[in-house]
Amino acid sequence: MWHRLKKLKLNNKGFTLVEVVLFIVMSGILLGVTTDIMVGQVEAYSFLTNRQNALSDSRYALSRISNDLLRIPTGGLLSVSSSQIDFIDSDGFSTSFNFNSGELRRGAETLLESVADFQVLGLDQDGNETATLSDIKKLRVTIVTAPVASEGSLTLSTSITPRVFVYNSYE
Repeated sequence: MWHRLKKLKLNNKGFTLVEVVLFIVMSGILLGVTTDIMVGQVEAYSFLTNRQNALSDSRYALSRISNDLLRIPTGGLLSVSSSQIDFIDSDGFSTSFNFNSGELRRGAETLLESVADFQVLGLDQDGNETATLSDIKKLRVTIVTAPVASEGSLTLSTSITPRVFVYNSYE
C-alpha cells in the first residue's frame, strides 16, 4: 500500500495554485507590454497616413494651379491679390483660384479643404513683389494646410513663370 501511494505522488501532473497565479500575472504583464507597443505602432501609422494624405492632396492642388497658370494666354492675367488670382484659362474662360473659409477653389470647384492660408504674389523681373499686372513676370503660390489634431501644418510653395511671360521677354 505504501508503494502504491508513493507511485501516485510521483505521477501527479497537475498545477499548484501558486503556479496558476504566477502564469496569470506573467501573461497579464506580457499582454500589457504587447498592447502598449501595438497602440504606439497604430498611432504612428495613423499619423504618417494622415500626413501623407494631406501632402498628396496639397501637391495635387499646387500642381493643378501651376499647370493652369503656366498656360495663361497673352493678357490673360486679370488680377492678383494676396488670396486670389483671376485669369483667363487656356480654353478662354475667365476663372480664378481663391481661398475662402478654409477651402481652396478653382472657380466653383473645391481643390483642397482644410487650408489655413493661400497666398499669391506677383513678382517683377528682379523678384520684388508687385501688384502692377504689366510688371508681373513670375507668380509665387503658397499653400499652408490646417493642422490636423497635433500633426502640425504643411507649407508648399512654388514659383511659376507663365509661358507667355517668357515669350513676351523675347519680343
